[in-house]
Amino acid sequence: MVTPDQKRQGATRSAKARRTCKACLQSVVLAGQAKPGSQRRAARVVCLHRATLRRAPTQHQKDGPMKEQILHLSQHHPRFSYRRIHALLCRAGAGALNIKRVHRLWKATKRQVPPRKKRRPRGEKPPQRAPQQALYPGHVWSYDFVHDQCHSGAKLKLLCVNDEFTRQCHAIEVAASLTSPDVQRVLERLFEWHGAPDF
Repeated sequence: MVTPDQKRQGATRSAKARRTCKACLQSVVLAGQAKPGSQRRAARVVCLHRATLRRAPTQHQKDGPMKEQILHLSQHHPRFSYRRIHALLCRAGAGALNIKRVHRLWKATKRQVPPRKKRRPRGEKPPQRAPQQALYPGHVWSYDFVHDQCHSGAKLKLLCVNDEFTRQCHAIEVAASLTSPDVQRVLERLFEWHGAPDF
């Protein structure tokens, strides 16, 4: 018994085979035009009917007016996706229109809903950007934690505070554990000694 998946796979293979054979036939006919020959002989070589080459696609002619309507509606409603465009086309009198056809034409016309822009609330100042490089002493300070251990295996935690311009290390706080109140205490002490940095 043939399953629906096998039927779809077979239809896909046959469609690919038809396109491949048509391309083969076109190449043979073009080669025959360059050299003396006939279309009938070229079609006989690739075992295809000549109507395969002569048949003109009619799908593009049917989709032309629909593409124009989709472009017109998408320009008037840039935030509408293909589903909303499909609803507008149905209301405009297009009748029972297949949404898959609208989706195919939507992709063919390369339409895309633009992303929303984030709006900043009024009165709110833009965030201050961090300077990329310190320009003078006391401009930018940086601090980081360094982990080490004693010879006995006890773990140590070091808090290092540096001036980015002079490369001077203002403090190295060593303890088995450093919490946020400890960091605040160290920074307050350094602010009293050296003054607070600009950033």
